[in-house]
Amino acid sequence: MLMIYIWLAVVCASALIEAFTLQMVGIWFVVGGLVALIMSACGLALEWQIISCIIISLVLLLALRKLCLRFVLRKTNEKTNVDSLIGKEVKLLEEITKDKMGEVKIAGVVWSAVTENGAPIEKGKLVVIEKVQGNKLIVKEMIASVPVDNEADSEKIESKE
Repeated sequence: MLMIYIWLAVVCASALIEAFTLQMVGIWFVVGGLVALIMSACGLALEWQIISCIIISLVLLLALRKLCLRFVLRKTNEKTNVDSLIGKEVKLLEEITKDKMGEVKIAGVVWSAVTENGAPIEKGKLVVIEKVQGNKLIVKEMIASVPVDNEADSEKIESKE
């Protein structure tokens, strides 16, 4: 009867470890502990309980951990916040010169824009956002592109949010 409580403690401890780490390791020891708990309730020898717990846990760990990590704990690489601005094409509202930052408008917000190498870009030209540095956008002039209506893009972006 004592072994039932010990196996129950193993199951609970493994479940708690898995809940705090989310690494898909402890969950397999929960299954192995449950099998050993059932074997203990049926009166099988302690050696068989321990062996079955270890074997079942390790086999499940080695066979299913990678699969579960791939599908259950899948991470999305969806860009959010300012990262979502990178790669967007916008029209330059104010020219960029060596001494002056330009401006672009995205989703109703006006951003300061500069080029990485300090190259000038005329007002009205299309630029692509390469990166965000503090509160400035680092942009690059687009070559041979289709005109973009910033206000239409702003409405599209706001409607997605």
